[in-house]
Amino acid sequence: MTAVPKKPEPKTLEISGEKLNIISKVRTFDGDIKSFKSRIKTIQERMQEVLDGTDEYSAVLEAQGKLDLTKENLKRRLDGISEWIKLTEDLAEERLSLKDANENMSDFLLAYFADTREKQIELGPKDAREVTIKARLGKAKDYQTNLFSAPAPEAAND
Repeated sequence: MTAVPKKPEPKTLEISGEKLNIISKVRTFDGDIKSFKSRIKTIQERMQEVLDGTDEYSAVLEAQGKLDLTKENLKRRLDGISEWIKLTEDLAEERLSLKDANENMSDFLLAYFADTREKQIELGPKDAREVTIKARLGKAKDYQTNLFSAPAPEAAND
């Protein structure tokens, strides 16, 4: 009979002599964030109702309709100019390159911070920069499981 490994205790932080369960804190913050988002959405809906009741907003919507039509005409015109098409393709390539470079920089800085715990990096003489680390909780997905836990061992078949 093999022993089933114990589930590891949740990681904790030492703060003012008290141990706080990280998972518990994340759940608390997640609930608070959802609550803030809900209240913000409610306030924005109420603001939209007030806005809809003004004559000036109706005038803005009418002018915006005319502007949208003019923009569409401009887009059709530009789509017929080969130089414009080439420039938009070049711009898309440069933006993709910038995105890749930023991802590479982020990966390197995360590794640098993980290895050194330094919050500053010196790029040259008189050029020391702060290393900013950001994290956020992803959206919940149906049937998502913990990717970092080992699955429970199955009972041996006799």
